[in-house]
Amino acid sequence: LITPDIKIITNYTSRNNGKLLEIGCSNGRKLASFKGNMQAYGVDPGSEAISSGLKENSYKLNLSVGTCDNLDFPNHYFDIVVAGFCLYLVDRDLIFKAVSEIDRVLKPGGTLIITDFDSPIATKRPYHHHEGLYSFKQQYENLFLANPLYSLVEKKSYSHFSDEFEKNIDERVATNVLRKNFEEAYLER
Repeated sequence: LITPDIKIITNYTSRNNGKLLEIGCSNGRKLASFKGNMQAYGVDPGSEAISSGLKENSYKLNLSVGTCDNLDFPNHYFDIVVAGFCLYLVDRDLIFKAVSEIDRVLKPGGTLIITDFDSPIATKRPYHHHEGLYSFKQQYENLFLANPLYSLVEKKSYSHFSDEFEKNIDERVATNVLRKNFEEAYLER
């Protein structure tokens, strides 16, 4: 099954031979499907998922246990960073640290692709997969677009069930492609 996010991500990875990071990669299966010729890295907080991915690792993925608020990579290391359904679970005390870490590891001129819930109204609800956790739905691209270094390249809204726009804001999903560009961020006067 080729989902809307994989179609969009593949459009960018197929034209790039650099380094790719997927945050929230689980066992790396999805990362393998869109990595193209890129050197692919994945981080996920689930040690069992990473262990499973490393055992099946026929796609030469660099998988490690980690979270987006503490990325163990050098500054400006990745040409493309994909945050796939992970920001909605980041503790609100760490969300700006996560944004800062993603920005730190993405090269100038790099591409950031965010797939997550796309609620126009910020909402909080108990996370049904894990007692005591909450899911936070909002338009996460705006955390980056508040900075003039980032520009929106494209956005596709859909749902888990369809490639079409979803009216129900609790089920609406979007893939956003942003470009980080130092050269055009500020007008010189």
